[in-house]
Amino acid sequence: MLLDWKACKNVKEALRWCLFKENQIGALVLNNKKKRLTIKEKAQYCAKTKDVWNIWLHALDLAVLKNNIDEAIVIASSRVSQFHRELAEAGSQLEQQLPNPPKTLKHFSLEEGLRRIQNINTTKISTI
Repeated sequence: MLLDWKACKNVKEALRWCLFKENQIGALVLNNKKKRLTIKEKAQYCAKTKDVWNIWLHALDLAVLKNNIDEAIVIASSRVSQFHRELAEAGSQLEQQLPNPPKTLKHFSLEEGLRRIQNINTTKISTI
């Protein structure tokens, strides 16, 4: 396993110098360039493997934030939502795979959040 791209390049050049064929070099020195999968391809792969950790890692990879935080949060959220939709279309049901499906705490439920928002008195606080 050569992790450095320059070391891989040097080994490939040395093998070419020793008159190895390209397919032989490819078998000995793996190409470290990562193939970028689309969100749909990631979802299909995860649905095929049915590995919860793999799904979690792919979702985490999609949620990486870049420079501009405001735009990045929206983009990351959109990408993760699309990933979940594609997983559902591919036939992967996450809730059934987990031994104890996660339950939303009452404090974080949609109804409780709406109730808290509606009970905010904006007349007393001038900054709201």
